[in-house]
Amino acid sequence: QPQQQQQPQQQQSQGQGGSGSSGGGGGGSAPMIMEAINGFLAENVTNKLKEILPLVIKTHGYDPVPTLVEKSNLNIKELTGMSSIEVKSFKLIDIEILLNNSGLGGSATFALVAEIPQMKAQVSRVGNFGLEQAYTLSILGTGVAISLTGHVALNDGKIGIESVSPMASITLPQMSVTGDGPRYVPRALENGVNEDVATIQQKMSVKIGAALSKAFEKMLPMSMNMTLHA
Repeated sequence: QPQQQQQPQQQQSQGQGGSGSSGGGGGGSAPMIMEAINGFLAENVTNKLKEILPLVIKTHGYDPVPTLVEKSNLNIKELTGMSSIEVKSFKLIDIEILLNNSGLGGSATFALVAEIPQMKAQVSRVGNFGLEQAYTLSILGTGVAISLTGHVALNDGKIGIESVSPMASITLPQMSVTGDGPRYVPRALENGVNEDVATIQQKMSVKIGAALSKAFEKMLPMSMNMTLHA
């Protein structure tokens, strides 16, 4: 009788941290489980996101972005190129499976890495004579890092991703302003852009995160076709 009472507690502790065993195996270690899950994600999720995410960004109005910064001395608008995003990887970082009254389920943390090769925007200010001075802002090699928290569940012994919630972080590289006009104007505009880089990154991060949420709406729930044994 005491052994039967201890069994659910053992199931709970063994599920944490991704331990258990996958697909036809029994006795697999946690690193092997993580490796197997990430192999599945690389083949099935990463490749799908490479196709779906750029399309979602384009069709849901995130490319172009009409307005990024609107100030008396600086305007950045019509940002194009976010839909050229290239997803590099999507990996499981941590998983915790718990046994409760609802069954086996828990939380997981994922990490997505991507890059936007090139973006352009219109940047302008009002000159000394009240005339708008318009130039081109070029952004090359923007890094995208997204942390996702998700809910996972075990149905018929197979682990699946039920939902995810992304938190995106954009890292903008050095940006350049080009155009016809006095040389000091592009330099002044570049200084203004760099002063507002945190605002630009935050607005872009929100839009990338929203697009990724919509992309996963098309993909989830998803069974990873892997069996975990308590």
